Amino acid sequence: ILGTFHFDDAGLDGYKPKHRLDLLSSRRQQEVAALLDSLARFRPNKIAVEWRSEQQAALDAEFARYLAGSEGSVGPNEIYQLGFRLARRLGHKRIHAVDARERPEFKIVHTTEQLIQQAGSLGQDDLIERGTKWAQWYEDLDRWEDELKTKQSLLEHLRLKNSPEYIRHSLSRYLVAEFEVGGGADFTGADWRTARYNRNLRIFSNLLRVRTA
Repeated sequence: ILGTFHFDDAGLDGYKPKHRLDLLSSRRQQEVAALLDSLARFRPNKIAVEWRSEQQAALDAEFARYLAGSEGSVGPNEIYQLGFRLARRLGHKRIHAVDARERPEFKIVHTTEQLIQQAGSLGQDDLIERGTKWAQWYEDLDRWEDELKTKQSLLEHLRLKNSPEYIRHSLSRYLVAEFEVGGGADFTGADWRTARYNRNLRIFSNLLRVRTA
């Protein structure tokens, strides 16, 4: 599994990138080519991308149009720059859509302010203080990584993002501070994170299905 940042970020995540890369520039296209060379040596026999699984037919049509066109006919999105181009190089006839929505009842919407209020009502003032510090720590990490991608090659940056240490830091943000809000029969914090993990598990389920597709 290759973890990437969004090459053409739509600003849908909590942190809004301040630095954008021109993936279609000559320099970055050379870096994409080097990255594709590395991935091609792995020789994956199937490629899956973050595309809604119920829209597989649309992905099939999009990939067919790409195969019928030129190598440079795709935009900067990582699905195209990595998924489509690698599949074409390896002679794949299909790319697999594995993205999923969380179950609707798991999509519990709380703002940070609401969680702070809930923690305060439960007497978790120490958690509020700790949570503020953790939030700042991860905001600093996001800013650092956002700027760093402008200084590293794509290969260097994706090596960092896929390193065990970085993955631990990235995932641990969901298990501190807000996650702990609650007590007794109150699981406000854990429930707030349920939607994300449900989506991740559904995507993993789709990946397992790809094995026999």
